Amino acid sequence: MSLPDDFQTQLGTWLIQVQTGSFWWQIGVLLVAAAGALLVHRAVGPSLLTVTDDHQEYALRHLALKTLQRIQFPISMLLGVLAGRVILGGMGHQVALLDVAMPLLTSLATIRIVVYFLRKTFQPGPAVKAWESLIVSTVWIVVALHLLGWLPAVLAALDDMAMQFGSTRISLLAVIKLLLSVALLWLLALWLARRIEQRLSQAQYVNAGMQVALVMLS
Repeated sequence: MSLPDDFQTQLGTWLIQVQTGSFWWQIGVLLVAAAGALLVHRAVGPSLLTVTDDHQEYALRHLALKTLQRIQFPISMLLGVLAGRVILGGMGHQVALLDVAMPLLTSLATIRIVVYFLRKTFQPGPAVKAWESLIVSTVWIVVALHLLGWLPAVLAALDDMAMQFGSTRISLLAVIKLLLSVALLWLLALWLARRIEQRLSQAQYVNAGMQVALVMLS
């Protein structure tokens, strides 16, 4: 299985940059930014969690604090990377790696916000929280591959991993697409059932038994 020419060119470019001093300065900036964001998370996180619990009766404020809690680490690291980029740029170093890291951190914060709002539409529970982490990680990996320009090569490699059953060809990419489609439809069904359940709970002329039956049917 041969790699696409574009991917080989990009990989060669990154290998050349690894041999430069600027690359390792950028690695240092990323490590310092990650350590600083972790310290901020440990210092501010517990107090922020306490404030969030104290404002559960205020829905909007509680939602805003929960959102801030989820994006605290990527935003703190992003600020550290921005500061490091300014410093290294002023020293004449290349900052290509930091230029890639900034949209990755921004996309991570955005994805965590969007998935959290989606999760709020479902019935809360441990399983839903576990799905939140899995969805965030999966979407962010896809976005990262896209920003790096590696997504077409990865998709091509997954499509090459295939088995032939008579005249039918089943690739790993097709299996992944099928699983994602089923998961998306399942989440959509859960969301619709949740909305229907909320509507039925407000209905005055539908008894409890009928509400349960209609929810299960939906």
